[in-house]
Amino acid sequence: MKRKRETPKTPTKQDQRNVKKTVHRPDHLNALEYLKGAQQGCIKSQFNIGFLYQNGKGDKQDYSKAMEWYLKAAENGHSASQFQIGWLYKHGKGVKQDYSKAMEWYLKAAGNGHSASYHNIGCLYQAWKRS
Repeated sequence: MKRKRETPKTPTKQDQRNVKKTVHRPDHLNALEYLKGAQQGCIKSQFNIGFLYQNGKGDKQDYSKAMEWYLKAAENGHSASQFQIGWLYKHGKGVKQDYSKAMEWYLKAAGNGHSASYHNIGCLYQAWKRS
């Protein structure tokens, strides 16, 4: 089944300023390339921009922005993005905590071969079983 590739939303000027701030950090010299790739629909670049926002690299931590970028990549089957979305829901970071949605995203990631998702599925199952 072919996945529909959606045209990604162009990053805002604030996104571009935030990413430009990372250029002066040696460990994030590729941030501008990620942004450029993300603008052109590169799934891995969209994930990387989400990761930068989730971890506060280059600007303050912004889980909501991370979720936006992860969703773009996840909609095209990027399993690591699907896993991160599950993590954000599980921990209530940038979204209301929701174990059902976390499970849904972990299952999608596992279905796309993300092995760490199986561990988190088991942890959620145990938490539900105890409650």
